[in-house]
Amino acid sequence: MPRETVLLRADQLCETRLYIVRAGGFKRVSPHPSGAWQVTAFHLPGELVGLCLPDQLHHGSYTVALEDSTVCAIEGPRASPPRLLPALNQALEREATTNQLLRQSGCSRRLASFLLDIGQRQAARGYSDRMLRMAMNWRDIASYLQMTPESVSRSLLRFKQDGTLAMQGKHVQLHKQSVLRELARGAAHTGRHGPAEQS
Repeated sequence: MPRETVLLRADQLCETRLYIVRAGGFKRVSPHPSGAWQVTAFHLPGELVGLCLPDQLHHGSYTVALEDSTVCAIEGPRASPPRLLPALNQALEREATTNQLLRQSGCSRRLASFLLDIGQRQAARGYSDRMLRMAMNWRDIASYLQMTPESVSRSLLRFKQDGTLAMQGKHVQLHKQSVLRELARGAAHTGRHGPAEQS
C-alpha cells in the first residue's frame, strides 16, 4: 500500500482481522490533550498491527503507512488469542518499553534508548542491531519521544560528531552501542569516548 495510507482506525481494533507487516512500516497516531496529534507507536517488519491493547484504544487514533508498505492479513482461527499469545506478549513488552522510555529525562537519553530499542527489534527478526533502517522520519521520532525536532537534531549532531553513529539516507549505523547503553542508563553524554566498537 502507498505511503500515508490508513490501515486501521481505533474503532477497527479488537476485530477478528490482524495484520503482519511484511515490508515498510507503520505509525500509530493519536490525539493529544493539547489538541495536536502525536505518534504513539511504530510497527516494523515482522510485527503485528491491530492487537487489542488498552494503550491503543484512543478515540480517533489511526495507523498509517510510513512509506510504501506490504502487510499480510490474518483472519479467522489464525487470529485467535491462543495462537497470538507470543505476539501479544511482545506487543505488551513494547508498550512497557515505550512507557519507560518516556519517563526518562533528557533528550539524548530518550534518543539513545529509542535507537537501542529499534536495534533490538531488528535483531529479533534476524537483522543487524547496528545497521538500522529507519522507515520513519525524524519529525515522527521527535513526536514519539515527546521532544521537539530541534532537540532531536541537536542530539543526533552530537552523536555524529563524537562517532557514536553515522547516518546515510534512511540508514543509521550504530558505531558505539556501549555509549548509547550508558546514556540510556542515565550517564551524562560528554562526547569523550573510545574508538568505535568492533562487531
